[in-house]
Amino acid sequence: MSFDLFFQAGGYWGRDGEYLGGQVDAYGSHIAEDFKFGKVLMLLQDILGYEDNMNKISWFPFGSSKREDIEDDEKLFSAVHYGVASGGLTLYVVRSDDPYIDMRMLGGRRLSDEDDDDTAAADDDDPEHFYSNSDSEDEGRTELDDTKYKAFVVGQEYKTIDSFKKAITKYAVKKRKNIKYKKTDSTRALAICAENKCQWRIFASINSSSTRVFVRSLHDEHNCTWHGKVSLLTNARIAEMYIEEFRENPDISAGHLQAKLLKQNVNVSWTICERTRLRCLQTFDRAQAEQLARLHDYVYELRRSNPNSTVECEVRQSKFHRFYVCFAGLQEGWREACRRILHIDGTFLKWRMTGMLLVACGRDPNDQTFPLAWGIVDVESKENWVWFFEHLVEDLGLQSGNGFTIASDQQKGLIAVVKVVLPYSEHRMCARHVHGCWKK
Repeated sequence: MSFDLFFQAGGYWGRDGEYLGGQVDAYGSHIAEDFKFGKVLMLLQDILGYEDNMNKISWFPFGSSKREDIEDDEKLFSAVHYGVASGGLTLYVVRSDDPYIDMRMLGGRRLSDEDDDDTAAADDDDPEHFYSNSDSEDEGRTELDDTKYKAFVVGQEYKTIDSFKKAITKYAVKKRKNIKYKKTDSTRALAICAENKCQWRIFASINSSSTRVFVRSLHDEHNCTWHGKVSLLTNARIAEMYIEEFRENPDISAGHLQAKLLKQNVNVSWTICERTRLRCLQTFDRAQAEQLARLHDYVYELRRSNPNSTVECEVRQSKFHRFYVCFAGLQEGWREACRRILHIDGTFLKWRMTGMLLVACGRDPNDQTFPLAWGIVDVESKENWVWFFEHLVEDLGLQSGNGFTIASDQQKGLIAVVKVVLPYSEHRMCARHVHGCWKK
């Protein structure tokens, strides 16, 4: 006799006895006689990857809304018996060492020591709220809507003081409340409402028995009026919210960002929006500079992981000049199976790093694009095209180009280079490019 087993773990029990959050994991079919409580724990920890403390197991008997806890083989037997009769058994799992398990949302995923954010309070009617223990979709959202979010609760746990402050900022933005810090250091933080006579306050500090931060006291009622101001919403925090949008469109102006926030009833000055824009652009510049500084490491790793590949980086006067890559696997694939034709073109590298991207693509037996080589140069000049073609001729064994066809646009430098480097090849112009020129 066998049955199908399902786990729903990572969530918590609500006050009405309903299991909220978590995720469902199906783990195949099992024989009833061999199924023991120790095997359940083994499946949770070794197979599904949950922590050791995720071991408080319950189930709902058929026709009953009252859950029964499973602590040993004897209590597991009745659940397994039902699973055999019905063909399937669902076990609900929560953390056994969580003292606030009825008040906190466990985030709907597996917990680990590497989690960056911490668990927080949940509304039983809205399990997918803002204060989860993981980097949820809300982490990168910029919509400051009116969705209902449950306030903090006493006993709420955070990993660090910084993560607690991050949650306070999110709360202030989402609830449109002007919060400020009255006291804050490395071990404690006291936040109050900045509006006069408002009694809202929250205090959190590090637990004496661990490095975790707990909410010690809370007055969760506001009696203030919204004035469109959030003191905690500095340019650094706005940059965190909108950095991906700036990455996609770096031309966003400070006025556009200000209007975007104003549509959400958040009033931020033009100066802060301009500082936000500059901070995002500086972040991109630093990231690009860091990547270019490690370009030689990238070349070394490509050569190590792709033997017999051609990877060349030229530097002139301590500045990047040009770069070329052609992997050995692509070279062999083109020689063995592709048609003897190459499509050559160059395109501008826009945004922060200027220059040209030169690309060579072939055609495979299915008439699909087959990428071969690519290079980065400062300009699309005759010198750079000669350098690019010399590498292609050597990598692909083209010699003088006999029996070989090149398709490209009508770039004058490219046409002249083909006549010199591959004099016996057939050079055809791209029909789409010719049509575009005629249309102009």
